[in-house]
Amino acid sequence: MSLVRVYPIHEKACTVQLEKPIGLDTFQAIEAIQLTISKKYKKEISESTLSYNSATFFLHSAQQLEYCCEQFQLLASSLLKNLPAVEEKSKKMIRIPVCYHADYAPDLSAISHQLQQSEAAIITLHSQRKYLVYTIGFVPGFPYMGEIDAQLQLPRKKIPIPRVAPGSVAIAGPQTGIYPIEVAGGWHIIGRTPWKLFDKTREKPCLLEAGDQVEFYQITKEEFENWNEPYCT
Repeated sequence: MSLVRVYPIHEKACTVQLEKPIGLDTFQAIEAIQLTISKKYKKEISESTLSYNSATFFLHSAQQLEYCCEQFQLLASSLLKNLPAVEEKSKKMIRIPVCYHADYAPDLSAISHQLQQSEAAIITLHSQRKYLVYTIGFVPGFPYMGEIDAQLQLPRKKIPIPRVAPGSVAIAGPQTGIYPIEVAGGWHIIGRTPWKLFDKTREKPCLLEAGDQVEFYQITKEEFENWNEPYCT
C-alpha cells in the first residue's frame, strides 16, 4: 500500500496526503514534501497550504492538473525514502503573552476540579512547552497547535458556547488553540492573549502559519489590560 495519496480537489488544485498517523514526524515529512514540490514545480503552482498530514497545491491552469497529480505522486513517494531537511530559517518561534486570570479564563476553575490539578499547575503545564502549529483553520487565523501535556487533555465541551472572546486561549484533546475572532466554540478556555491573531489590514492577516513554533508566557491582568507592545515574530 502506498504511503502517499494524491487527488484533485478542484479543477486547479490537488492534495498530497500521507497515509501516516498525525504527529510531529508526519508533519515534518509533509512539510519537506511541500517545500520540494513547490520549488521544483514553481512554474505550475500559484500557492500551497500545509496541514497535519497533507499539502494542497493550487495551480495556474486546469490543464496542468492531471500532469501535476502524476508528478507529485512520483516525487512525494520518492522523497519519503530520503526526506530532505527543512531549513530552520524558514520557521518562526513566537512567544505569545497570555493572561490566565479568572476574568479571562472562564473554564480554568472547572478544569482544575475535573483534572484534580491546581490552577497554578495547569498554567505551568500549558506554558512550559513549545507547540507546533499544525494548521490554520475553522475560522481565519485559528491555529491548531500540539501537543499539550497529557495531564491537560480533555475532550471538547459537549455543548459549545455561542460566543468566545477574541484572543481566548483554549485546549481540547491533545491540542491548544487561540480564537482569533468572536465565534461559537467548544474548547476549554484557560486564558486570553492581548494579541490579534487575525487582522485583515496587515500584509499577512494571519499572525501564525503552519510550521511555526509557539511558546506561551504568563502576564498579569494589569499587564493584559494595559498592553500596547507590538507583536514579536
